[in-house]
Amino acid sequence: MSTKCLLFQLICFFALLANVELFGATLRVENVARVKGQEGTVIQGFGIVSGLNGSGDDLKNFSPAAKSILQVLTRSGLPENDVKSINSSRNSALVVVSATIPANGARSGDLIDCSVASVGNAKSLAGGRLTQMKLFAPIPLSPEETPIQGIAWGNLTEIQTKPNNAFITNGCRLTADFNNPYIKDGCVTLVLRPEHANMRMAFNIASSINNEFRQQTGDIAKAIDGSYVIIRVPKENYVNPMKFMDQLLATEIFINIPMQPQVLIDEKSGTIIIDEDVHVKPVVISHKNIEAEIRPPVVPPEQEINPRRFIDVDTETKLKQFNGENITNTKLKALQASMDSLRLTPQEMIDVIKALQQKGAIIGEVKYVGSK
Repeated sequence: MSTKCLLFQLICFFALLANVELFGATLRVENVARVKGQEGTVIQGFGIVSGLNGSGDDLKNFSPAAKSILQVLTRSGLPENDVKSINSSRNSALVVVSATIPANGARSGDLIDCSVASVGNAKSLAGGRLTQMKLFAPIPLSPEETPIQGIAWGNLTEIQTKPNNAFITNGCRLTADFNNPYIKDGCVTLVLRPEHANMRMAFNIASSINNEFRQQTGDIAKAIDGSYVIIRVPKENYVNPMKFMDQLLATEIFINIPMQPQVLIDEKSGTIIIDEDVHVKPVVISHKNIEAEIRPPVVPPEQEINPRRFIDVDTETKLKQFNGENITNTKLKALQASMDSLRLTPQEMIDVIKALQQKGAIIGEVKYVGSK
């Protein structure tokens, strides 16, 4: 390998290390949590897709559930021609239509996409057109009141991997406003994302928010458990809550990561960096024709039987041993020095470290950066 090539790989490796947070990481609240109440809302309804080329429903083989849905549609004013089309041919299909309202809400008159799926026995919805139908909220306001919240219609775009499923771009026009409230009883609740949900993160979020707002209002945040943090909205922010929310979500969180000695490996360049304090438990590792052992070196003029057997050659330890101290160097750096003296290839060194890691012998954290 040329000197220039090696230098370039080392530069790339240390550039990768610059992105590895060894002592801490700074994130924003919006990166690790969402605001409760800001969730998508699904509205649904049943309808008829017509214009199919013999791939639609066969009413004779309808399931009881599909028959019940068709009866409900008939009683709710489904056009007679649509009912006849399902009864007389296989050019129509009974479908369920769904549309998801964005988490930040929407206004009456907005157009959004909707999905269409067969609930009968249609083989394919290709080439079909959805007859105008109504969409409703998943939970009615009351048993007697189920307001219409959207109207859907239009030509279907088939999903190749699921022929009895399709979608319509901008196929649903909303007939109601959707405002997702995020302040309840004067408080905002943050829901930690699953990958960040733990007590330490919740505590760090609450502490960071309190530090951010303390001079203005005092402590306003409290971690409830590993999944929720409740924030009291200051009264002075009631007039302009969006400004408060913007500041809240932009609050930076410092995550305390316990400092732990590390081994950083880039298999692509064959680069290994070992912290001084990474140790190895007493162990013997055999890999191919290499054997690694944690023990004092032999006393000259004794010779190692296996020239591919390596032990620590750390100078400081050897000096202490020479002075009569009965010690064994357990630093991984010492083993690395031994591997270097035997001119092992970088991959052989990495394989030995992996074997030590698999045995749980490395006291420290092994991280792999880059890609092989």
